[in-house]
Amino acid sequence: MAESFKQRVTEKIVTTWVRMKHEDHVVHVNKILDESESIMVCFPDGFEDGMAASKVLPILRDRFPRGKITVFVTRINLEKVRKSPYVDNFIALTEKDFGYALLPSKDLVNRIKSMDFGVAIDLNPRFHFPTALLCYRSGAQLRIGLRDRDVAPFFNVEIISMGDESARNDPLVTLIRVLQTV
Repeated sequence: MAESFKQRVTEKIVTTWVRMKHEDHVVHVNKILDESESIMVCFPDGFEDGMAASKVLPILRDRFPRGKITVFVTRINLEKVRKSPYVDNFIALTEKDFGYALLPSKDLVNRIKSMDFGVAIDLNPRFHFPTALLCYRSGAQLRIGLRDRDVAPFFNVEIISMGDESARNDPLVTLIRVLQTV
């Protein structure tokens, strides 16, 4: 019980810090998407969410035919990513990559920053603090997240599920539609 309380408090503190540091500026989405050579993708942690996210990988490859797609994935979905022909590289995240209250380790953050990502996409269908923070700390010009609570400070593009019922029930459907049209 105490551990989840620590995680919630840390999440609130970091979210407030990111929000205070947040600078609004114009993001040229199409230009960044067209010119990005390195794409960071945070894969969901759950098995079922991973099955849904696997369907996004071919769309990402179509959208970034020349870009290098690197997926950050936990053990539960590692085989889905490892066997995917749409992924150039994957980084298996372990518990040692995250310290106190799920904050990413300094080594992991430095590793991500050194990869110079132009686009960071979090495929978690609901807000997931560790991957949202990884996307933010990546320094990517374009950080895409699915609309949920506390998303704004971590991402500069939010995908909002609207329209038909399938899009409302599965925010990844909306993400796919957006990526196919921009």
